[in-house]
Amino acid sequence: MQPRLTTTVSILSLSTVTGITTVITGIIPQLKRTFSTVPTTMIEWVVTIANCSALITLLLNPRLTNRWGLRPVVISGLLISAIMGLIPAITTNFSIIMLSRLGLGLGVGLFSPHAISLLTHSFTGDLRARLLGYQTGLSALGNAILLGLAGILIGLSWHAVFWLYGLLIMIAVGVACFVPEPAEPATTTATNQSTTEKTRLPRRQWTLLGLTFMTYLLIWGVQLKLPSYFSTRHFGNAATINLTLAAMNIGGLLAGLTFGYLYRYLHRFTLTLGYAGAAISVLVLCVVSPQCDRSNQCRRVL
Repeated sequence: MQPRLTTTVSILSLSTVTGITTVITGIIPQLKRTFSTVPTTMIEWVVTIANCSALITLLLNPRLTNRWGLRPVVISGLLISAIMGLIPAITTNFSIIMLSRLGLGLGVGLFSPHAISLLTHSFTGDLRARLLGYQTGLSALGNAILLGLAGILIGLSWHAVFWLYGLLIMIAVGVACFVPEPAEPATTTATNQSTTEKTRLPRRQWTLLGLTFMTYLLIWGVQLKLPSYFSTRHFGNAATINLTLAAMNIGGLLAGLTFGYLYRYLHRFTLTLGYAGAAISVLVLCVVSPQCDRSNQCRRVL
């Protein structure tokens, strides 16, 4: 028997907020102006430091779920993330903001891996396979919607963007009310397998892991520098920056939806096509930006 619709919606809602740490990326120029004495690198760390602290609770997650259960860990992570995410909305103390972002990451590390594990343990058969396929797309779509909302809220103030973290409380309530504790948490299975089987990855897999690491490093670099780039080049206001970041996530959603179709015909060249498309986009940006500079200079002269 498959779970009720409310259970399905509550579990899938986790996928829409797994990337919620990046929702403030578009306010980096505003933070620079507000905290003018703080180095730019530290301002950018406000966005990325949450992902660093999330590694701590990601590593501890198997032990925590084995002891307390998957459902309590997910709810606790959502509530911790919500509280810590909301703190910058009511303060202008940079140290407190940075500490709250560290706490946000700890909460995200508690709930984000279970966006998949809850699907695997709550559904079976074709429905489970279908929902697992939707999970990546929902993550991109959720991030795009959050960035779009941030672009609207930034018109009020950069503080207002942090109110988006209040959505995590609603998701925590949904999980508490409609998601039962799985009979056998995914982390328990993974732990048992890791203790009984010790395998070594072939050299080719290590190469792919390194390539994946570099890919995410480049993606994060682009996302972090894009707001400052738009600001210095006068490409648009803060809302335009957020809409651009949202469009990047919509592009990720479309890529996920078309991946199966492309892979059927291109096979191993699919990855090459993806990197080639990214490289062409960067080259177009390099070509367009000098023209924008010249047009802006002409406007200033006129």
